[in-house]
Amino acid sequence: MIRQIPGRVAMSAIAAFVCAVGFGCKDNGPKNYRVSGTVTYDGKPAKRGFITFEPDFEKGNSGPGGGCEIHDGAYSTPPGKGVVGGAYKVKIVAFDGIATTQSGEDLVDGKPLFPPFHTAIEFPPHDTTSDFDVPLKPR
Repeated sequence: MIRQIPGRVAMSAIAAFVCAVGFGCKDNGPKNYRVSGTVTYDGKPAKRGFITFEPDFEKGNSGPGGGCEIHDGAYSTPPGKGVVGGAYKVKIVAFDGIATTQSGEDLVDGKPLFPPFHTAIEFPPHDTTSDFDVPLKPR
């Protein structure tokens, strides 16, 4: 029996969720703007991971949202699949990028660097760059 890879499964599940609820996966609706930047932890690039941008409904942003993978500390949403501007909740999951086996499970993306990190940001209504430095002791 082939065992699933937890890190890859987690990222795939997040990506599927993002597309299933329509965050950044529709071609119609408001104009989406590209978001790119870096993700670091302890001053070092997060080798692998995923970042999601969820509209903050409590602050009047009705979406859509987006997300993409992190590779070698960098991320970039595809053109037209980013954010519309306004208040967003950001979630970051990252791995060390060193393939290993833990408790009989193959972790091709490596071990998690930290528990899922959550923060908030206000995006402008145009393409933008946002860098995230996850603190050593995430909130």
